[in-house]
Amino acid sequence: MLISANLLIKMRIVHTFYERRVVKSIFFLPLFTMLLICYTASGSVTDTLLVQRGSTVGVVLSGGGAKGISHIGVLKALEENNIPIDYICGTSMGAIVGALYASGHTPDQMLEILKSDEFMNWTEGVPEKRYASYFYSNPPSPEMISLALGIKERNDFTPGAPYKSKRHKLKIDFPTNIISPYPMNLALIEEFAPYSIAASDNFDSLMIPFFCIAADIVNKEPVTMSRGNLGAAVRASMTYPFVFKPIVIDSVLYFDGGLYDNFPWRVMVERFNPDLVIGAKCVGDEVELDADDIYSQVSGMFTVPTDYDMPQEVGIVIGRRYPYGLMEFDKAEEIAKLGYENAQLYITQIKERLRRECSSSERDSLRKSFRQRVKPLRFAPVPEISGNLSPQQKNFVIQSIVQKEPDTLSLEQLKRGYYQAASSGLLNTFFPSYRIPADSTSPAVLQLHTTRTSPWRIMAGGNLSTSSLNQFYAGVSYSHLSGRPWMIKGSFNLGKFYKGGELFWRHNISLQPLAYCSMQLFAQQFDYYNGNQRLFRSDRLPPNVQSFEYGLRSSFATPLESRSNFMFKVSGVAARIRETYYQSDNYTSFDNPDITTLTLLSPAATIERDTRDYPLYATSGGKEKFVVRYNFVHEQFRAGTRTYNLESRSSNSHNSLLVRAFSERYFKLGQHFSLGYIAEITASGKNSMSNYISTLLQMPAFRPVAHNNTLMMEGYRANSFIGIGISPVILFTKTLFLHTNISYFQPYKALYDTGNGEYTFSGAFPKGAIIANAALVWQSPIGPVSFSATYYQRGEYRWYPQVNIGFLIFGEHAME
Repeated sequence: MLISANLLIKMRIVHTFYERRVVKSIFFLPLFTMLLICYTASGSVTDTLLVQRGSTVGVVLSGGGAKGISHIGVLKALEENNIPIDYICGTSMGAIVGALYASGHTPDQMLEILKSDEFMNWTEGVPEKRYASYFYSNPPSPEMISLALGIKERNDFTPGAPYKSKRHKLKIDFPTNIISPYPMNLALIEEFAPYSIAASDNFDSLMIPFFCIAADIVNKEPVTMSRGNLGAAVRASMTYPFVFKPIVIDSVLYFDGGLYDNFPWRVMVERFNPDLVIGAKCVGDEVELDADDIYSQVSGMFTVPTDYDMPQEVGIVIGRRYPYGLMEFDKAEEIAKLGYENAQLYITQIKERLRRECSSSERDSLRKSFRQRVKPLRFAPVPEISGNLSPQQKNFVIQSIVQKEPDTLSLEQLKRGYYQAASSGLLNTFFPSYRIPADSTSPAVLQLHTTRTSPWRIMAGGNLSTSSLNQFYAGVSYSHLSGRPWMIKGSFNLGKFYKGGELFWRHNISLQPLAYCSMQLFAQQFDYYNGNQRLFRSDRLPPNVQSFEYGLRSSFATPLESRSNFMFKVSGVAARIRETYYQSDNYTSFDNPDITTLTLLSPAATIERDTRDYPLYATSGGKEKFVVRYNFVHEQFRAGTRTYNLESRSSNSHNSLLVRAFSERYFKLGQHFSLGYIAEITASGKNSMSNYISTLLQMPAFRPVAHNNTLMMEGYRANSFIGIGISPVILFTKTLFLHTNISYFQPYKALYDTGNGEYTFSGAFPKGAIIANAALVWQSPIGPVSFSATYYQRGEYRWYPQVNIGFLIFGEHAME
């Protein structure tokens, strides 16, 4: 009697969660009693019961950011040891891994996906370069911060009081995410939609049944996602607050499921009731807070404690701490390896609790059977648009996606059109999904939930420097979304070296084919001496040169070919340039400078492309530009009080053709090294102005590094020249690196100052000169922070060490 009582107590422990298991245990009571009598001497009653039970296995994968890649190693270890996996679920990163596995991917295939450059781009919000659209790019600016301005409507209504009309209140729309969601949104539909459609959007019909957990933050509860768009479910489960933009499904706003249930073993038992649950946990029992880690702080603010204490009777938890950050996806291979090695420690224990295996041939057959149902992803030719867009605005989205009138819309067409529309900057929410039609033979219908951005934006930026290169930049823009969008922007830039303002207008006049026209009113001044650019020495007074320009620049542009991102542009500049300068440093405050006034008309044809990851200190991508320009210039010169042997006044016309080819490109040669090159060839007619300084300023300059834009570059200007350089980059992280450059400038004929404003040209191919630069750079969220030193072999001062926070980006010269 005592033995039977003890046995019942143990059975109650084993089957503590569900009544069906209690009934099952009582049914086998005679068998258990016999086993107990046989093994009573050993005292291992519980162990014997656990060995004999277990036929179905459910796997639970916790969230944990990049640490969740360890789950791939766990799954690999389970497969290699023939441990069956009948059900799988996960939260956040566990949802991604679980969904990939349930879709029929092997652990090796999953690892290849997660360590690929494409996946890294998804997690960083970087579009695939071959689909990135250059069409909507505007000239680079020193913008560091950009905020949207919205209009908030408010009804002044009090119960019992007369109705008052709506009042509008200006509000700032702060960004809700750090990382652009567009690459991830598109990647998830690309990766999961074919498998979800094959399963008729029922996750139980995938290769193995699957579910994931998302967080309903309105009702503050976890939600089990087991039907619908598989990619959307995964996207909801992994939407970490402030990192990724939240997602709306059926009018419910979802965030990362780890906020409320980061280890859903209880849901696994409720849904599938497996005989054994194998849990893979890659995080600690409590949120690990770090004063220097914003992700951990956000997690600490929002996360509800998760129950990781799965009882031994339910299953086994494979867990350890992984020394990696939330976003360290570049360590995918070593994280997966640690997960594999850790899982091997539990294999014997798991096998003791199972009485069946799943061989590799059985698993391969299961994968093959499911994948035979999967078809290439194609959509109906016209997508469905939902959101707050007007019919004209919806037409903009449709024409961006559907470039022609195909019978079906391919994934390739979707990706190209999606990135094109997203790059316009006119759309806020832009989430792709699909609807399976009633006719199973018809392609899925693409659905795009789309909202527009606030039309008004304010921008601020500039540069903080240890030298005189401090700049302040501010601007405001208005964007109008319609079938033919347009934008207008006003900005100004103030500093000792550069002062400027512009009014810029752009109208996208056609979407099929793509084309735009633009106009820019500008006024700017370059002061080539106004303060100290060097850290450790004071300046003596050099020749003071100022160039003031104002005018109108207009252009028409269209892509040469969408796949290559090359733009063809026809432009023209009408400007007036006023240059004031002294020919030497022998002047006083009572002297008057020389003045040259130029009237310019300059038509040009340009082919260009820019795919660099950063406008300053790039580490990947490239920039190519080919320009043919003809300058009609009328010069008026008035000599100052310190110029003696030149005509006091003169007037001349100078017309010249300029052809310029420029290429800059970077190649990744490993995780921590990138190698770039710069090459430029410039050929132009002979510019012979009234004096040395004026002639020098009209000559093209070779500027391989950012600091070159702040100097007159006397030793690096020529009517015709060749410039080449290499840029080795040592990457400590993706955003922290040592960027170096060494370049050589070879003029065809050099300009020499012979004194008092007179000049002469050298013979062909005189000795060239070197420019070198080394900069420790952190590409921060607001712009580059650089500790740099620039060397000029042919300069009045050879070395310029500086610290800069921001952008050394200025307005384009009228003649360039």
